[in-house]
Amino acid sequence: NPQAVLRDVAISGRRNGHLRGSLRVEQLALQPYGQRPGLSGVAGRVRFDEHGGVLRIDSNPVRLDWPVALRASETFRLEGSVSTWRDGLGWKIGTGGLRLRGDDFGAQLRMALGFQGDGSKPTLDLAAHLDPADVAVAKRFWILHKMPPSTVRWLDEALVAGTVTNGRVAIGGDLDDWPFANKGGAFDARAHVRDGTVKFNKEWPQGEHMELDLAFFGPGFSIDGSGEILGNHVTSLSGGIEHFHEPWLKLDI
Repeated sequence: NPQAVLRDVAISGRRNGHLRGSLRVEQLALQPYGQRPGLSGVAGRVRFDEHGGVLRIDSNPVRLDWPVALRASETFRLEGSVSTWRDGLGWKIGTGGLRLRGDDFGAQLRMALGFQGDGSKPTLDLAAHLDPADVAVAKRFWILHKMPPSTVRWLDEALVAGTVTNGRVAIGGDLDDWPFANKGGAFDARAHVRDGTVKFNKEWPQGEHMELDLAFFGPGFSIDGSGEILGNHVTSLSGGIEHFHEPWLKLDI
């Protein structure tokens, strides 16, 4: 159910021939549907022809609604442009540099979505570099409908404090195969947690002043780092959860 206000619409062309046009989009909104997210508040200037077009986005507050995945709506600003072009029998939508800024988070995105025109889910190629953020911010972005509740609960309780730095995400593949457990695509998310406090288990003492490298690879994640436990220096900590649906945490300390 897309909604928008269109202004300054100018289109010229002829049937089965050349076409070109421009318009201004305001209040563009796509409602969440099923497991798909919704986006509202997008505005900008569009120029197009029969082969594709470009939307240059105004930096207005944009709201992301994804009820099945996120605990609450998120509001941020977008800066940059988005293009669409023909790709064989289908279409692609992409951006070479989209800047996203929230009150306490941010990211630089490069992305291409490919729609094959056969009713299937699109392909996705994405690279994102994340701004430094508190670990409390990361907890707002667990994809709840793709992660077992026990894993979400453990991550919420384990990550007590710290700063997430050097965050990056890379995704490539057909979303019909998501989360790529069959190696039909690639998902790789990495970050460093600086001066972290981690409660691995309710009955264990917590790790403090931890320097941790985290790597999420689709079905699970790995962890590697150092820190302190009860004032004792820990020179090496490694392990992780191989499959979130069988969430056994294995650690070598």
